[in-house]
Amino acid sequence: MNNVKIVTKISRGFTLIELLVVIAIIAILSTIVYPNLSGARERARDAERVSEVGQIALGVELYYNSCRAYPTAPLIPSRNNGCPTGVTLATFLPTIPVDPKGTAYGYGTAGGSFVVAATLETAEHSSLTNDIDTTVAGVACDDAGKKYCKGG
Repeated sequence: MNNVKIVTKISRGFTLIELLVVIAIIAILSTIVYPNLSGARERARDAERVSEVGQIALGVELYYNSCRAYPTAPLIPSRNNGCPTGVTLATFLPTIPVDPKGTAYGYGTAGGSFVVAATLETAEHSSLTNDIDTTVAGVACDDAGKKYCKGG
């Protein structure tokens, strides 16, 4: 009789080379994707800044409607700014938002106008095309410095 053994090899996993190739591909893809994600984070923080500047400006305008004067700088919600009706800024703006990176927003008032300012991270943000671009109440609002300003 013929004793022939047929040996079949069953593969039960990946070889080291296959794993290294997959890891290399993942590393290459992550280096391509990561810079794009960091730009998205900057744009998201800028969008938050623009929104918060709008909230502060709205609170200041509502205060003006009640008191016929803008609150003095710095903005402190609980401070009595001499409003004849006794209203404080906290009535309209209980807390002053803080920049996503922790810095305070700029605020200035002079005569019958005010300005709220934030420094954006991206110079090409669309809000910079329709904001205040002059110095108002001692607050510089120039696009070169990536300053977004809103006021009244």
